[in-house]
Amino acid sequence: MKISLQKLVIHNFLSIGDVELNLANRGCSLIEGRNNNPADGAFSNGSGKSSLWNALCWVITGETINGLKTNIPNIYGEDGCFVTLLMDVDGESYEITRYRDYGRTKNDLKIKINGVDKSGKGLRESEELLSQYLPDLTSDLIGNVIILGQGLPHKFSNNTPAGRKELLETLSRSDFMIQDIKDRLNLRSTELSNQLRGEEDNLLKLETSKEVNLKRVEDFKTQLSTLPTSTELEDQLQENVIKEKLLREEQENLLSQYNKLNEVYTKQNLEMEALKTQESEQRQQITEKWDSQISDQRIQMAECQANIKNLTGEISRLESITDVCPTCGQKLPGVLKPDTTDQKTQLNKMQNMLKDIQDSINQLQASKEKDLTEVKLKYEASRSAVEKTPTQYIQELDTLKNQSSLKQQEIERVVNSQIDLKIRIDSLAATRKTLQDKVAELSAEVSDLDQKIMYNKESVQNTQDHIEALNKINSLVKRDFRGVLLSSAIEFLDKRIKEYSKYVFNTQDLNLVLEGNNVNITFCNKAYSNLSGGEKQKVDIIIQLAIRDMMCQYLNFSSNVLVIDECFDGLDAVGCDKILDLINTCVRDVDSLFIISHHSETLQIPADEIITIEKDEKGISRIVR
Repeated sequence: MKISLQKLVIHNFLSIGDVELNLANRGCSLIEGRNNNPADGAFSNGSGKSSLWNALCWVITGETINGLKTNIPNIYGEDGCFVTLLMDVDGESYEITRYRDYGRTKNDLKIKINGVDKSGKGLRESEELLSQYLPDLTSDLIGNVIILGQGLPHKFSNNTPAGRKELLETLSRSDFMIQDIKDRLNLRSTELSNQLRGEEDNLLKLETSKEVNLKRVEDFKTQLSTLPTSTELEDQLQENVIKEKLLREEQENLLSQYNKLNEVYTKQNLEMEALKTQESEQRQQITEKWDSQISDQRIQMAECQANIKNLTGEISRLESITDVCPTCGQKLPGVLKPDTTDQKTQLNKMQNMLKDIQDSINQLQASKEKDLTEVKLKYEASRSAVEKTPTQYIQELDTLKNQSSLKQQEIERVVNSQIDLKIRIDSLAATRKTLQDKVAELSAEVSDLDQKIMYNKESVQNTQDHIEALNKINSLVKRDFRGVLLSSAIEFLDKRIKEYSKYVFNTQDLNLVLEGNNVNITFCNKAYSNLSGGEKQKVDIIIQLAIRDMMCQYLNFSSNVLVIDECFDGLDAVGCDKILDLINTCVRDVDSLFIISHHSETLQIPADEIITIEKDEKGISRIVR
């Protein structure tokens, strides 16, 4: 992680009122304090020098270097507080602003990355996002490698020996590395488990495919065994050919009978038609002969009937004439009643003539009927002399025709059967060859599946072995690897503090030792707790700088800002010079060194500039030049 702090903007944070401080490229800046608030009863202490760096830690982590999370706004302010930090981290530009009880915003956290707002919907979500964007930028890291303070809680020596071990595990990221290795192992284990499931699924599919193919092989073999032989089919075909021949002979016989019967029937029909014609002609002749005579008689009868009618009318008229008055009964003079005797005699003759004509017609009609009857009887005798009636012939012909049709249907069934048998004979060899090829093909597939099954079983076993090996490695990581990583960190720190001790104390007898779960510090065979105040201060600076080196060496850490808070108090000028020389020598990535001290005039600390933090009578601090 490469950190480049650019600017810090503070409003009403702790004792500070409004401060804007550029952090980059400041060289060595000495921060002094003046406290003009009579309520504090101090000259430099409480002026707000450390509040600057508490603001830096708070805006990033939500707590100060001392662990303060509440009561953050300046009690003398009116609208809460906020702190804005501008910085670059690994090439990304960050603008972070944290609010506490500020105006309408109240409590919130705003994050911009490369000018784009990446904030969450609220404080908690934004804090979670910031922890994802900058997971390593914690208060422990800030308090150990950016802000080094003699009286601050993050000072390495402030921890118990066991606490020092835990802190080194955190700072060296051994926990992270172990967790990272665990995560990688778990990820690989998950991948292998998924791979194993896939291989087992594939193995199951292969074994299922093999079983299916074996079943199909048996089915095809069964089909082969049930296929008829060519001889059997050819025998059936020959039987059908013979049957067809017999059926066709029977059909031909039926057709022959039909044709013969139809010939007789046709001949008889012709004869019957001839007889009908002859009968009709004779009947016509008889009818014409007698109808001519009857017609003549009927003409005479009509004339006679007309005469009788006229004569009868005349007699009636004559008889209607009277010579007696109908009223008086006297004979009418000059009137002569006509005599109708002759007319009546004539009428009688005519009536007798009409009767004779009628009798003649009846005789002629009788003679006609007699002649017609004789002709009819004659031809009926001829027709009755035939062997069969037309109806009988038609019935027999229909029977023969139906029998022939049934034979034809049977012949067609036999022919279709022959076609089917020929197709079966023709395709039998091909079918047998196809089934044999299928059996061979599936057998080859089964053999190939056997190879794949064997390969997949080996693959499954290998994957299981890998998973087992990963589980063993995971156990080793959980049990032993933590100590290996921490031992490497302790070894690096011990070597580095010896180098720095040689520079500061002119001796390398400064030791950092891991003993069980404890990290112990000794100088010249004395425990850290038994050292003098000045020795402790120098040892603390040496260890903090060594820890910073470890972060730079192994975790690619660098920061352009280093804050030394009250670390020179209690040191003489020589000791102060040695520490400053050590810082200038070993901290090469820093372009802004901020030194906070109550005794800067006494120690004569060289600086490129002096920044004065002044608290006024109202208790509000600000920077004055």
